[in-house]
Amino acid sequence: MKLLTSSLLAAACTCAFALDLPQNKVVDVEWLKANLADKDLVLIDLQEGEGYGAGHIKGAIAWKEADFREARGEMPGFIASPTTVERLFQKSGIKDTSAVVFYNDAKAAPDYTLSTLALFVSEYYGLTNTAILNGGIDAWKKAGGELSTEAATPEKSDFKITKFNTDIVASVYQIDEAIVTNNMALIDARNDAFYNGEKAHPKADKGGHLEGVDGQIFIGKIAKENDGIFYINTDKDALGEVYKGAGVDPMAPQIWYCNTGWHASGGWFATKYIMGNDKVKNYEGSMVEYSKLSKRKVLKGDEK
Repeated sequence: MKLLTSSLLAAACTCAFALDLPQNKVVDVEWLKANLADKDLVLIDLQEGEGYGAGHIKGAIAWKEADFREARGEMPGFIASPTTVERLFQKSGIKDTSAVVFYNDAKAAPDYTLSTLALFVSEYYGLTNTAILNGGIDAWKKAGGELSTEAATPEKSDFKITKFNTDIVASVYQIDEAIVTNNMALIDARNDAFYNGEKAHPKADKGGHLEGVDGQIFIGKIAKENDGIFYINTDKDALGEVYKGAGVDPMAPQIWYCNTGWHASGGWFATKYIMGNDKVKNYEGSMVEYSKLSKRKVLKGDEK
């Protein structure tokens, strides 16, 4: 079968899903309780450490970040190969008609980004009927949801990757273009210490931010806390004010970056699915890659 690039993706996808997910790709605990037994639902647990073995939502399949991302030399955090991800989809029982919901912990404001990262990689490889569970396993526990310590053993599927949604990924050359032409807003998803250059990722050659950055929106500001649990903010108007407060038009074309493309996936998700702006990319190399390019400027503090 001929592979489809992102330019043909919308026209080519005529598949109907037995279990449709919300347009903003966020489901809550009540939705999950109502659909947990649906044969087309595939639930992916992304808890770090030993979280899955200690207790997960019944039927969920365990993934780790290393299952769907790979390093390139000293640079972590790139989308894993088609072969790696296709095998992961297959062993998880994912089919073309599946509805895939990701969840992890929600004890800190940026926690949801592990789910958006898995969704981002899945979307790159054409898996589009996806969502995240708002509040993750912590919201599930609070609502009295059943937990299991028994590992799920789904039947292997024959899923084949045939589509590449390349439009969602930014390269360093598109960063260059944005700096020179201002054709896309550059948004830093990190906290002040990283942005100002007071801290740097262990794999980065230097700390600071991109030249020409248009705004800094710490990814935790896209979440809101309720009774110790952090939920992604699905209020479009309230979220729009967060963007505007950082000097960013929420409907402008955007490239989000962080240190490794992990946290930036949360900004990509919020722009595309909460704000409804599909002119957005995630720079997966982010500051670790950029800091190693000696001919590009890395600035500190208020430098632009």
